[in-house]
Amino acid sequence: AMMLVNVQLFQHEDGARLKLKPFTTELCGHLKKIYDGNGMVNIEIEGDDDIVLDSDHAISFGLIITELLTNSFKHAFIEGSDGAGIRIAFSKEGSGSIRFFYSDNGKGIEPEQMTTSDSMGTSLIRDLTRQLNATLEINNQNGLNFMFLIPLK
Repeated sequence: AMMLVNVQLFQHEDGARLKLKPFTTELCGHLKKIYDGNGMVNIEIEGDDDIVLDSDHAISFGLIITELLTNSFKHAFIEGSDGAGIRIAFSKEGSGSIRFFYSDNGKGIEPEQMTTSDSMGTSLIRDLTRQLNATLEINNQNGLNFMFLIPLK
């Protein structure tokens, strides 16, 4: 994730902003090759092509999405199940923030795990969310759903 952030930032004209959709698409492709060689999981990415993050937010965002995808590929789906899917969406909320939504339609987690930090992945996601000064809502309906509101500078 950090390597892709650096490559994407270097390719941008001013070197300080990351276009979310191309970055997310590329990162999903890399992780899908690693964890889903049989192509069982469908990934849907929605969002305007012009939504960008500044370089201060880019690495934390990249690490969050990497952790979410890795957890979904490793834990959410029962082997051989049909219709496994991940949905990623982001949108601008006025001029002050980005709404980032991540969901999978896997088996979910126990409700008490959503509020505790017993897993390293959940703890990492919460710590990175704090670094972004973002808010996070998690629910366990029809899989696992994360909604982040990331304030822009």
